[in-house]
Amino acid sequence: MSDLMSLIGMIRGAQNPQAFLQQQAQSNPMIAKALQMTQGRDPMQVAQNLAREQGIDLNQLRQQLGM
Repeated sequence: MSDLMSLIGMIRGAQNPQAFLQQQAQSNPMIAKALQMTQGRDPMQVAQNLAREQGIDLNQLRQQLGM
């Protein structure tokens, strides 16, 4: 989970999060696939679907992330 938290921190700190993710996608196939899967979709719906597939409670995750 610390890798995920580090990535979230870097995204939050970036001046342009979309550009940051696109740059990361060039060297990380997993990020590239995630960006491709989310293109043109509502971010909340994507998050809900991914959470449901992984058996994650989004409310719990929000609390852990301080959101």
